[in-house]
Amino acid sequence: MLKLLGQLVCYFGVHDFRVIEATMAFGAGGGVAQVECARCGLTTTRSV
Repeated sequence: MLKLLGQLVCYFGVHDFRVIEATMAFGAGGGVAQVECARCGLTTTRSV
């Protein structure tokens, strides 16, 4: 039941992200982190 509720929440765009890989940089570029949702497995990148 909880897994189904978690998948429904992910469907509406509320994910439970965890950091997989992070690259830190200084200056205008900044850093980048690759994150993955623990419930649905969606992988995306974010600027740090």
